[in-house]
Amino acid sequence: MTLASQPVAISDGEQDARQKRVEMIARRMGFVGTVEYQHLRTLSGGAQYGIGTSITADVLSVTARAFERDADPQEFSLEAIIAHECGHQMVIRQSKIRSRLPVKLPLEAEEVLASLIGSLLVTEIKDRDDLIMKAVFDELACGVPETAAIPLAHDLRNVLERLI
Repeated sequence: MTLASQPVAISDGEQDARQKRVEMIARRMGFVGTVEYQHLRTLSGGAQYGIGTSITADVLSVTARAFERDADPQEFSLEAIIAHECGHQMVIRQSKIRSRLPVKLPLEAEEVLASLIGSLLVTEIKDRDDLIMKAVFDELACGVPETAAIPLAHDLRNVLERLI
């Protein structure tokens, strides 16, 4: 897949349905700000959180890639993808969480926290488990020893559960 390849065209009605669906999921998970669906193919995982000048100026952009992944049972669901991005907003914007973190949080650590928070926002067990395993994978990439990664993820998740 290249950045230049575009997704199959969809009708205006399908575009509207996708916009409504991503907005409903994001709002249910507590996202504040603009939620948009863009019928583009990107090299990202299908969604991206953009930090605004205030929480109401934050943006959650969901692309066609998220819907492609959602259609594949071996991939992350649309809900898991959006939950992870909502997790980023909570890491950045929730004072209960932010006050317990270093001022400059490495992106890799933010990825771990966003996945674990996302695992608390989803309702499906598969989504929860997928997001926890993504956090474990990101911990390993940060240099956490294999034997410590799963227990650390569960410990962090328990702490986050009390904060959100």
